[in-house]
Amino acid sequence: MTGRLSKSSVKHIEDVYFTRTYYGREDGREYIAVSVRCPVEEAKEYAAGILKLNEDEVVAVPDLWYADDEDLYDTDPGFVCSRVNVFHKRIPLCGLIAVDMDATLLRSDKTVDPSTIGDIDKAVDEGVNLAYCTGRALVEMKNYFKELPQIRYAICYSGAIIYDCIEKKPIYKNEVDAQFFEPIIAIAQKYGGMLTFLTEDESIVSEDDLEHMEDFHMGVYKPMYMKVTRRVKDMKEESAKHSSITKINIYFRSAEDREKGYSELKHLPLEFAYAEKTSLEMNAKGVTKGMAMLKLAELLGVPANKTMAIGDADNDIDMLKRAGFSVVMGNAKQSIKKLADMVTKDNDHNGVGYAIRSMVG
Repeated sequence: MTGRLSKSSVKHIEDVYFTRTYYGREDGREYIAVSVRCPVEEAKEYAAGILKLNEDEVVAVPDLWYADDEDLYDTDPGFVCSRVNVFHKRIPLCGLIAVDMDATLLRSDKTVDPSTIGDIDKAVDEGVNLAYCTGRALVEMKNYFKELPQIRYAICYSGAIIYDCIEKKPIYKNEVDAQFFEPIIAIAQKYGGMLTFLTEDESIVSEDDLEHMEDFHMGVYKPMYMKVTRRVKDMKEESAKHSSITKINIYFRSAEDREKGYSELKHLPLEFAYAEKTSLEMNAKGVTKGMAMLKLAELLGVPANKTMAIGDADNDIDMLKRAGFSVVMGNAKQSIKKLADMVTKDNDHNGVGYAIRSMVG
């Protein structure tokens, strides 16, 4: 076969054949390797199509495998596994890497893989700046600051605050004004949602909701919430004490309730993002992970095209689109993977470290 694959052919292969894409170096040259369960010539054409390259930039490498490719083998003699290398496709050495936390930097048990820490050290040694880029509040991150002192900056509250972890102070802030508290609280009450106020210093929740976090699909976070939150009896009464709040979340009981709640709030001049299974996150207008990433890049003197974003979820879309190079975790859903310049391994297998090693060697 010659030429690039048509859209229908690409769809057919993606439906029928399991594919993986790897990044690395071989014989001193950078490459992208696409493994696909099909004849080698078809694999070569497939790689050219999905990577928007000419076929003469694709080199077929049959019978050459990575250890974790073993599950690509098939007992059906009608199929074969082939790998092609795409040379001269360079992954840029970035000046700033913004990395999401939950389901990205953190494993499923909310810990950091020691291998990931070693790979982060490599990036820092190369002069790369790293920043957490998360919806979490500062109070929820302090333990990670101690574990990873190599990461100097924290873009937190989905971009409402940029924090210097060494100087221990914000270098940028943009919060939700008090005029929006009443309608947000009303929606949380209407749907029986768990409301969370995130300020620079505190995470504030209802003491009744905290006892039933499993109802909001947030049970995995309960131990942390028990340690770091301030519990109050009445969130509406608490809101009256604040002229602004850094970030507000509603954890609904179902995705359907979240959709209904969002439809009733979306007219407000705020930034909205979905996170977790049923969470609706709200920030001040103009506050996004992507905008904060670019703001930090500006403060550091890093060009926008020298930024890398690593994420997995809907609330990472903005930074993935704005980054010079976007990396999506292997555990992300397909709609997020479509935004990626690179799909790395999953969060339980050092996907962040794998992406860093692909950049710095």
